[in-house]
Order: sequence, then C-alpha cells, then structure tokens
Amino acid sequence: MARASHRVLSIPLALLLCGALADSGEATAPAAPTDAQSTRIDDVLVYSNAARITRRARVRLGRGLTRVRVATLPNLARRATVQVKCNSARVLRVEVIRSRGVLPRQKKARELIKKLRAAAAQRRAVTDESSTIQSELGFLDGLRPSTRRPVAGERRPPAGIYVAAWQRIFGWVETRASALRKRLLVLAEKRHAVDRELYRLHVEGKALDLASSASGAWQVVATMRGGGAHDVTVSYLVAGVRWVPSYDLRYLPSKRAVQADYYAMVRQRSGEDWSGVKLRFSTTLPTRLLAVPELPTWTVGRKRDFFPTPRPRYEPAPGRWRPRRRGYRVPRVLRELRRAMSAAPSGARPRKVAKKLAELERKVEQLKQRVYRGKAGGSYGFAGLGGRADGDSDDAPPAEPKPAVKAPPPARDIARSEDAGGSYHLSKRRYKRRPRRRFDFDGRTISGQIAKPSGSAAAGPTPTSVPWTDVGYVAPTLDPDLPAAAAEGYRFVLWAPGRHDIDSDGKDRRVPLLKKRLAVQLVHRIVPGRSKAAYLQGKLTNTTGRPILRGQANLFTGSMFSGRSFLLTSLPGKSMRLPLGVDDGVKVARHTRQSTVSSGVVFKDDVTRYTVSIEVSNNHGYPINVEVVDQVPVKLGQKVTVRNFASKAQMDQPDKQGRVRWRGRVKKRSVQKIEFSFEIVRPKDWELRQQ
Repeated sequence: MARASHRVLSIPLALLLCGALADSGEATAPAAPTDAQSTRIDDVLVYSNAARITRRARVRLGRGLTRVRVATLPNLARRATVQVKCNSARVLRVEVIRSRGVLPRQKKARELIKKLRAAAAQRRAVTDESSTIQSELGFLDGLRPSTRRPVAGERRPPAGIYVAAWQRIFGWVETRASALRKRLLVLAEKRHAVDRELYRLHVEGKALDLASSASGAWQVVATMRGGGAHDVTVSYLVAGVRWVPSYDLRYLPSKRAVQADYYAMVRQRSGEDWSGVKLRFSTTLPTRLLAVPELPTWTVGRKRDFFPTPRPRYEPAPGRWRPRRRGYRVPRVLRELRRAMSAAPSGARPRKVAKKLAELERKVEQLKQRVYRGKAGGSYGFAGLGGRADGDSDDAPPAEPKPAVKAPPPARDIARSEDAGGSYHLSKRRYKRRPRRRFDFDGRTISGQIAKPSGSAAAGPTPTSVPWTDVGYVAPTLDPDLPAAAAEGYRFVLWAPGRHDIDSDGKDRRVPLLKKRLAVQLVHRIVPGRSKAAYLQGKLTNTTGRPILRGQANLFTGSMFSGRSFLLTSLPGKSMRLPLGVDDGVKVARHTRQSTVSSGVVFKDDVTRYTVSIEVSNNHGYPINVEVVDQVPVKLGQKVTVRNFASKAQMDQPDKQGRVRWRGRVKKRSVQKIEFSFEIVRPKDWELRQQ
C-alpha cells in the first residue's frame, strides 16, 4: 500500500515540475527551425558605400519557445549588423548561420561543360588549319617569278628554257593559291561563328555561376516566445551598393526660371533584387561599432632606462568545446564549369558591340600616344584626357582649362630613350629603399622612414623629432564624388517618393527625388580673349530645403539639350551659380591694335600701345546683363613696365592677376562697344616673352 501511494503522488509532482519549467522559460526549443510565412524587402536606406535593408516577415509561433527562420541574407551581408525586432512577441535569441547555396542544376552544368570543350576544340582546329594554309600560301608566293625593269645600260637576262613547262607550273601555283584564299575566307566565317558561340556559352556559364553565388548565404534564426501570428522586422547592412546625385537643369527663357530635377543614380550588386521598395538616401556613413572603444596606456621614456608600466593580463574564460566547422566549399560541378570557361577562349561579342569596343580601344591608344609622344625638349604636363599634351600639333581643338598635373622630371624618375621612328619609350628606374627604423613603445611597434635633414651638415645640429604621436581620430578616405564627402560633414536623408525596383546587376538607375522651379538672376559671362561664346549663368538661392550635392548636371535650354556640367555642393539657403550653356543669340567680336614708338634721349625705350575693342551684340528681344572679363599683362622685372591703363567704358582697374572687368546691361537688339588701352615700356630692342 505504501509503494502504491508513493507512485500515485509522484505523477502529479512530475506534472507540476514540467509546468514550472515551462513557465520559467527553461524549456528547450525545437531543433529544426520553421520558416516564416512571408518575407519581403520593404525599406532600403542607401549610404555612400553600403545600404541598410529592412525586411518585413510574418511568423506564426506555437506555445513555448519557437525557432523561426525569419530571413535569408546574401553573401555580401554583414552578419554583425543584423537586428531583429518584434513589438507583439519576445525575441530571446538571434542566430546568423552559414547556409550552403543552392547548387546549379547538374545536368545543365554538365551539358554546358561539354559544349564549351567542343567549341574550344573546334576553334583550335580552325586556327591550326588557317596557320597551315598561311604557310602554304607563303611557300607558293616564293615560287612566283620576280619581274624587275632593267636599268638603263644593263644587259637583259637570257631567255628562259622550258617555257611551256614553267607556264603550267605557274598556272598551277595561281590555281592553288586562289583555292587556298577561298578556303581562308570560309575558315574566317567559321571562326567568327565559333567565337560567337563561345561568347554565348561564356555568358550562360557566368549567369549560372552568379545564380549559384547570389543565392542565400546566411540564415537568420530567431528564438521567440508568444503564440499566434506576429510581424517581425529584420534589418542588416549589405555591401556592393553606391549612389551619387544627378541633376537635370532646364532653363525656361519665357519665364526666366530654372526647372531643377534632382535624381539619385543608384547601382547595387548585393546579390538580391529590390522590388517595390521605399528608398532613402543618406549623406552619412553607417555605424558598425557597437562597443565603446577603449584607450590603451600611452607611455614614453628614454630607451636606455625605459621601464614599461606593468598591466594585468586578461585571458578569456574557457568556453565549451564545439566541433570544427568546415568552410563553404564550391560544388564540384561549379569548379569544373569554371575550369572549362577559363580554358576555352572568351569568344567575340556581336559585330556592333565588337566594332564599338575596337573604336574605343583605338581612341584610348591615340590618347596614350598623344600624352606620351612629345619632342625632345617638351614637358610632360597635361590637363586631363581632353587636354593637349606638349609636343602635339596646335590644330587640336581647345580643351576646357583644367589644373595641369605635372609628372615627375624624367631625369629623376624615368629613363627616356628614342628609337629611329621618333617615339619615346619610358621605363622606370629602380632605387634602393631608404633604411627603416623601428620604434617600440610598451609593446607597440611603429615602423617609419629615417627623415633626412633638409639643410646641409654645417647648418647646425640635426633637429630631433618625436617618431610617433597621438593623432586622434582619423577620418576615412572617401571618393570626393560620394555624398558622404560632398555633404561637408552635414547629415541629410533624402526620401524618394513612391516605390522603386532596383535589380542586382550593377547597372545605374535614376531615381527621382525632387522637382522644383527656382527663380534665377541671369548674367552672360564673356571671356573674349579665349572664346567668342557668351556663357549664360544663373545665380539662385537654394530654397529646396535639401542640399544640392556635388555631381553631374545635364543642361537644357527649353527642349534642346545644350551640354553637361559639374555642380558643387550648396547647402539649403546658400546661393550658387548654375551654368546654363552657351547663348547663340549673343555674338562677340574682339579686335586688337598696336603701335610702337621710341622715347628717351640717352637711354632709348620702346613704348608699345595696345588698344583692345570688344563688341557685344544682343539679338534678343529683351535686355541682358553682361559681364566681360579680359586681361592686361603683369610685369616681371624692373625694366619692363605696364602703365597708362584707360577705358572709355568705365572698366574696373586691373587686379593682381591683370584681369579687368566690365559689368553692364545691353539693350535689346543693340551692340555694346567696350574699349580699353595700355602701354608696355621696355628697353630698346628687347624681345619680350609671354606665357
């Protein structure tokens, strides 16, 4: 009886213990996670070099603890930035697990490998046959007789023998050579077809490879509590994303206003497509540091009697043993496909694409030759690819003035040699590396070059310097065209209205951000000494409430495209100048007259008087504001003087750079004449140089 009563009491006690464990949350969750009912990308915050993706998932939880696979992330996702949030349920734990990508179809990959190998073998056979025919044609060409006109007074060669036999031999040579040339044409067409097939197979193989690598590489598994259906938000950072601003500026002549369209050029190769998402664009960089950084002890002292400060040594607590995780291995079929693609030639693109690529390569080679081709005394300074390198002909079109980038002197960094054709070959010279010194401060090793004193040995003792010092926070180096660098330290978030689709193919897509009409003050800037065009510029105030960041701008005048320009950063409330293109309704003419006389009794001087006249013709039916900029020379030396500047049009006096300006208003359908003069005095028979 006692044993029976003990068994009866043990059953409810066990039930009570199970219930207590369930209530305390110590029950174990199921091993296999369940999938979310639905998941989609809803919102994307695009930074300069990354993006934060926000996913919405619908999950259904059972009683107790439930493990749910809430999202599958691409390979470029940063696992340390994953955040899971749920307002109606409790998230107890989040795991980011490496998953094996979806393997390509075995049959399709095997067939593609066979086709690649067969096409490569066919191309080798065509190439070998073409080489054999070329060799045979060279041999046949050597059998042809060489005819040469006899020189006056030279004896004619004796007549040949067996004329009929040689005629048959030469006839056979011509027939054979003609047949071989026809065969070469057939082989060329066949080789072109094989190249097109190889290119198609390479494109198909790359698509199959990308489809395998772009599949989900990380699984986000959340352990949650709370029965029923819940909405879960998952956010994470991905790399391979970039955006830059772009603008369309349309000048409306009838309304004297500028229609400004603000776009964001987005491209991404993150491994997942964004379909119907809300887009936001930030001018900041994402924050990935979750813990507050700690400053180590910085100790300095004399090396001979330097004793570092002892510090406690922290060792991590031993963790429980875990089996070694094997890294992700590329599938065997995929490895064989990559080997076959690397062994087979890449083939040729279609004719139009190949023709365009050949033309681009030819232009690049011409630009390289223009830059590196010069005369023996020429310099190597050039202004961009559009500028003219020293040593080229003067009939090249004038380029937009850019700051010249001077290469190092050839005598120091490069060795220059000239061949028989006049071309220069540049080869780098190798120098011995300067000795390095290593500094050790409390276990911290700093390496640096030994600095040489700038003065001579007799100038005094060598100055001592600290080999390393605390420089504090160092900002990351960014491309100046990125919004994070163009925003000048300000934080802005730009919203794109509506929802948009951005595929993961690396192509640029324009996302509209803002469209607004701005009042503008127009002025025609004219530099008659360099150009006869009147450049229309507009001065406006940024009243959009958003920053106008550094970027490319397409210029329109009415419905006509007038060119492209580059805008600088303008914050809200600041004024800026917008280039609006060339106004063909304003014509400019410039004429220069000069006369030279001698003055002085003992020491003769040559005095040259220059008179510059400028005519600005306004053909519009309304008056325009004009700013004309010209220049006078700036003297270099004590014996050359520039004096007696005078202007009938009340121009400004020359500044330090010698520039003179005239600002005024030109009436409709009228001509404004501007004239100024100056004198240059120099010793007699001096030849002046100008630059």
